[in-house]
Amino acid sequence: MIPSHSTKPNGKRYRYYVCAMAQKRGWANCPTKSVPAGEIERFVVDQIRCIGRDSDLARKVMEQAEVQSRTQIAALANEQHLLLKNLGLWQTQLGEVLRKLPAMGEDSLMLGILADLQDRILEGEKRLTTIRIESDQLARSKVDPDSATETLAHFDDLWQSLVPREQTELIQMLIQTIEYDGEAGKISIAFHPSGIGVIEQRLLAGAAE
Repeated sequence: MIPSHSTKPNGKRYRYYVCAMAQKRGWANCPTKSVPAGEIERFVVDQIRCIGRDSDLARKVMEQAEVQSRTQIAALANEQHLLLKNLGLWQTQLGEVLRKLPAMGEDSLMLGILADLQDRILEGEKRLTTIRIESDQLARSKVDPDSATETLAHFDDLWQSLVPREQTELIQMLIQTIEYDGEAGKISIAFHPSGIGVIEQRLLAGAAE
């Protein structure tokens, strides 16, 4: 589900989660459509509290998050490999077009090919930069299961010390995806491994004050 919001004529803001399938394929393809943000987030917080009270469960959750992180790193590496290959090909093709262009003059077909290759290269280089940043973030987000288990055990103390805006920000940093099956009434939560690091930093900052 995707976080979203709407503002009423009276200026009051309402937050909710929208079904990704509904947004991409139309409202008729999702039985749930949207769920109030508070309802979903309360459930998520309750689940994190339960995890924090069960060290074995907390370890399993972090191990799953680590597996997910490694899978994402591998997928990004594969995408990077393919993108570098395509960039090399597009650069070669661009060089060939530039060599032919003076003899062709203002040929509309060649100019169109030139513009298309330049756009592909520009977008490819932007995506390559994003891939490298995401890969670096995932590599640095690894956490020790024992440390993560202890951190989650103190989650409720941290949660109670935050104002509503900070609580919302913390949930967004901690949770990667929330999948809600409206027909079955089930919610699946995927954690950001780096989110545990955020909680650790908050706890350390609080202890230092």
